[in-house]
Amino acid sequence: MKTFFLTLLLCLSTTLFAREVKLATITGNVDTDTSLFQIEVTEAGLIDSVHFTTTTREGRVTQDSFFPAQTVIDVGVVLLERNGRDILRLEAEKTFSQEKGGIVKLNYLYSGVTGSRKTLKVSLTKNGEEFEIHTLTGEKVTRFYTKGNWHPILGLIGISELEPRP
Repeated sequence: MKTFFLTLLLCLSTTLFAREVKLATITGNVDTDTSLFQIEVTEAGLIDSVHFTTTTREGRVTQDSFFPAQTVIDVGVVLLERNGRDILRLEAEKTFSQEKGGIVKLNYLYSGVTGSRKTLKVSLTKNGEEFEIHTLTGEKVTRFYTKGNWHPILGLIGISELEPRP
């Protein structure tokens, strides 16, 4: 019995000793919600998972999702979905590693009418012991701002721009 519990403890040890690192908040002119983009980092300093939470202005959590890092690296994940459409996807370039990070892509729906999408590439890398987001030109990012793509008759049809901000 002791062996069973010891084995179970060793298998779960990466998630038991993981710490959460806040990377960025996402706000915009589309709604009043705030999304928080975080990662879980193991005691060994490896990215274990991505944690994405969305909260209303009133403080009600509308989304609280965890995604294994290996899934993000292998195939990408949908961070936001509305009415059956992928609004915001997180993907990693093939050179991304759980130890050092790399280039990640935020792929977002530009127009729900045409199905067209845009991609913002940023660098999620380890700076000393901490992971940080930077633009590809080296500016640190702590926030993203979404600008809605508004059609005069149809209203909101997508995201016209996803701006990285300090």
